[in-house]
Amino acid sequence: MTENSIHLIDREALASACQAEAPGFRRWVTKHVTGVCGVGKWLERWQWQNHSRCPRCDAAGEDHRHVYQCSARSARIEWQASMNDLRTWCEHHSTDPDMLEVIITCLMAWRNGQALPPYFGRDHLATAYDAQRQIGWGCFLEGSIAQSWLPVQAAYLISQGSMKSANTWARGLVRQLWKVAFKMWLHRNSWQHDDANPENHHQHLELDHQMESAFCQGTASVLKEHQHLFLMPLADRQQLPLTDKVAWLEFVQLAQRQARAHLGRQQETRRRFRAWARSGLPDPPPMPSVSVSPTGSKKRKRSRSRSVSSRSLRRQGDLRPPSSAICDSPVPAPSNVTPRKRKRPPD
Repeated sequence: MTENSIHLIDREALASACQAEAPGFRRWVTKHVTGVCGVGKWLERWQWQNHSRCPRCDAAGEDHRHVYQCSARSARIEWQASMNDLRTWCEHHSTDPDMLEVIITCLMAWRNGQALPPYFGRDHLATAYDAQRQIGWGCFLEGSIAQSWLPVQAAYLISQGSMKSANTWARGLVRQLWKVAFKMWLHRNSWQHDDANPENHHQHLELDHQMESAFCQGTASVLKEHQHLFLMPLADRQQLPLTDKVAWLEFVQLAQRQARAHLGRQQETRRRFRAWARSGLPDPPPMPSVSVSPTGSKKRKRSRSRSVSSRSLRRQGDLRPPSSAICDSPVPAPSNVTPRKRKRPPD
């Protein structure tokens, strides 16, 4: 859509259709018209998943328009059913048959990525077709219909002698187009969360492996108030849906982080208590360094014996009289007594 084509949109029909819908559905319409919704491109940007592929056709870069233009077989079947519902509604509300064929044909061509068929003529229908082509048929599916459709429908209602209003028809058409888009969105989501999806099957296997490792750690990895997470057996846990598995693993990881933080606080408290208990004690004297050698034990024994003998010698030295006393004492004179000879033993 360009700036020049904005004035071609029937804003009155769009505003009246928004007022007729519930607030939740209006929120959904706003998200999908702006393109900021839960598709692969935005889920990857929001880090909800690590890829942007379509869950139905596995095409990369899924955006809000790809929801309607997906080439998967199930998406084609769902689109055909939606077009049948749109045709039924238009026929029930007295829509111009020629205009109905143009709308259905152009929507089918836009969905398949084909060139829009030309329309030759100078009537009001040709004018409406050209105006809608400038706006875009993707915008048409999102409720931005051209104002030129109303004169065509009004002329047909007058020709049929109907008392219906073209404005009421336009409001109902916008709401029906939103239902078609919403039906395609529901089909896309149902396929994304289906267990038959290959991506979901791979996620199930990965989550089962993570659950097995969590059960191997068991209740010892969490606090007592979180041990209820392991009451259900592992086999029953693995049979739960994908969302329940993700939620359980998030709770277990949170409980394990809290247990590790609690253990760290306990260790820090013990360390501080030991430091406080040692703060009032004197520091022990430094130990003498002893050289290690192959005969180190013998050297230690000899040094101990030497230290004992040195201590005993010091004690004996303390008991001896001083040297001055020894010098002052008289020296006895040698005697002239000859030593007695020893007798010879008898033979």
